[in-house]
Amino acid sequence: MANRLHLVISDFHLSTGVRPGRPNPYEEFYSDHRFKEFLEYYSTGEYADTEVELIIAGDFLDLLKVPYKGKFVEQVTQAIALDKVRRCLRGHPVVFDALKAFIHLPKKRVTYIPGNHDQDVFFPKVQQLLLSRVGALDEPELFRFVTDDFYYRLPGGVVITHGHQFEVMNYFDINRPLVETKDGLMTNYPFGSRLVTSVIAPFKREEPLIGVVTPMPLFILYGLLFRISMTVRLMGAMLKFFILYWLLPKHEEPGGIMKALQILYEQAVTFSNLERQATRVLRQADDIRVLIAGHSHAFKVRRFVRKKIYINTGTWTKFVNLDISDLGTRTYLTYAAVEYQPGKQPLARLMRWRGKMHMFDEIPN
Repeated sequence: MANRLHLVISDFHLSTGVRPGRPNPYEEFYSDHRFKEFLEYYSTGEYADTEVELIIAGDFLDLLKVPYKGKFVEQVTQAIALDKVRRCLRGHPVVFDALKAFIHLPKKRVTYIPGNHDQDVFFPKVQQLLLSRVGALDEPELFRFVTDDFYYRLPGGVVITHGHQFEVMNYFDINRPLVETKDGLMTNYPFGSRLVTSVIAPFKREEPLIGVVTPMPLFILYGLLFRISMTVRLMGAMLKFFILYWLLPKHEEPGGIMKALQILYEQAVTFSNLERQATRVLRQADDIRVLIAGHSHAFKVRRFVRKKIYINTGTWTKFVNLDISDLGTRTYLTYAAVEYQPGKQPLARLMRWRGKMHMFDEIPN
């Protein structure tokens, strides 16, 4: 048994939930009770006296796909962010009740690293709202936020990050996640987030698989074969957004046309730069032995020379991969576990939560 355990999850993409008879195309998380069982298992029984930290490695909330007054907005004030987060809290009471119960047990705590889909968590009042919901306003050490660095470091060279910073289109300045404008403090969304709110999210009402399927170029090719009308309109909307964003910039976006070309290359040619950049950081940094990330939704573990390990925690939502090397649709409840025992190096593993045996599961709308 470990005397200290760190559990890393990411990319739950909680939205506003679903109601009977009212499908929600923006909701992708349906494992609320599985997550409750997960936390109960690691906080009771043989783990009752173990120090356990749950590390949320970004995109726990999918605030980019939560409309405000019927519209998706890319300039989010603190008031708008609070409204969206409150609706997510109401949509997933089981999840947040489970978090509350978890942190109020002995030696249990949560650390939250915001990602590119929940950048609104940088607002101080949003953090207070979340603390209030889990009963930690007077004990913020039980539910902490990492907002000063992309990386959260554990002893023994273990580093956790969301991973969006490895992609040009999703990178934002960690020192300026919020900016002061004439209308007050607002989110400083990167290009990728603005693309989601302006194009991807509105099209999800028509095609809920948008944002679930990877890689995007193969999804476009599939659509040109089987969903021609919708795909052509989607491509047109994306192209229009791309041109207007870079030729008629309304935002402080450094890099200009060169950054635009880099984004096009990253998405159209290499599909995603995340894994390559993450493993490069791991290999070159002498102080990192284990790098754990999320963001891509593709769970994996890679071992390198000098006993270095890269782990991607995947997602707990439905994931459709059109890449022939990993073709298929799945919902794997994957996570990373980092165990510490006296006198030994930390043991990092990629795990899959299976939970209790259930005779049946309800199929979501």
